[in-house]
Amino acid sequence: MTSLADKAILSGADNRPPMLDKDMYDSWKSRMELYMVNHQHGRMILESVENGPL
Repeated sequence: MTSLADKAILSGADNRPPMLDKDMYDSWKSRMELYMVNHQHGRMILESVENGPL
């Protein structure tokens, strides 16, 4: 009987979140920017991320 870990290894599971894949980075970056802009103090957070802390 195979365990869940064995099945994951056999299936070639990649446990990295998709945001870490290089080709997905730009889409995640734009999603995070939209998230920050649409929340309270979002513009200040976005500017801090882009330009460093004040």
